[in-house]
Amino acid sequence: MGNYILRCICHNMDAVLYMLDYEERAGNYQEAFKYAKQLSMAGYHEGTKRMADYYLEGKGVRRDKRTAKDLYRDAATAGNKEALEKRKKLIVELFEDEMYVPMKEKELAMFLQVNKEDRDDLRLVLDELLKEGKISLSLKGK
Repeated sequence: MGNYILRCICHNMDAVLYMLDYEERAGNYQEAFKYAKQLSMAGYHEGTKRMADYYLEGKGVRRDKRTAKDLYRDAATAGNKEALEKRKKLIVELFEDEMYVPMKEKELAMFLQVNKEDRDDLRLVLDELLKEGKISLSLKGK
């Protein structure tokens, strides 16, 4: 399909989303990633969420959990519910790891390398996990 079609549809995000789905179903994840990136750059959180999925799973790009986590945060902040669920799942997986040692919120933020300006987002995710009963808080605040 090439660059010609990409140039023709670059202003029609529905078409870009269609091509993203088409390439993903065909297993062409490198091409799908390009369309996801185009959507993300145009401000569509679905593209950002899909990029995070590809980084997390190593589809079409080198596997990178840190980049996936950052992209999930961006998509969740933009209102993508699925991205929020993925972020919660990543944190629960960390807590369930046998090597995990309970930490206070600030220690956890430093461990996860969450920037100070993004710590409110982390707090929201942790609060939701607490409400759902998926994590608990010790008497020492850990």
